[in-house]
Amino acid sequence: MKFSKSLLAQPAWAHISPEQPQATAGRTLATVTGDYAKSYDSHGKAVTQGVTEISWSGGELPDDWHDEFVFRSSIDATLPVYSRVSFPLIQTCGELDHPWIDTSGATDAEMPALSMTITLAE
Repeated sequence: MKFSKSLLAQPAWAHISPEQPQATAGRTLATVTGDYAKSYDSHGKAVTQGVTEISWSGGELPDDWHDEFVFRSSIDATLPVYSRVSFPLIQTCGELDHPWIDTSGATDAEMPALSMTITLAE
């Protein structure tokens, strides 16, 4: 199936700042910048704006293959332990949109957003 687009959108950016998305061979990488919902400290400097959306588009991705869409980021140090941060995204394949946007955390969610839980370092 033709891979059209994967879009990672803003809700997580209140606590995560995506500093460097990784280019993927055969795909077009694009970012949108804007104001963050909350500023964060980076090496003593307040950061108030930056990347708010990342999209990878183009190329072929057969149904029985996978690809990785990677970005390096910073995590807000003030997040309480066991906070859950969600990464809603819309995956478009051909003419079909797959909105992985449910941030409820429900185990039976039909289209759950990717999420992670902040834990203590061991």
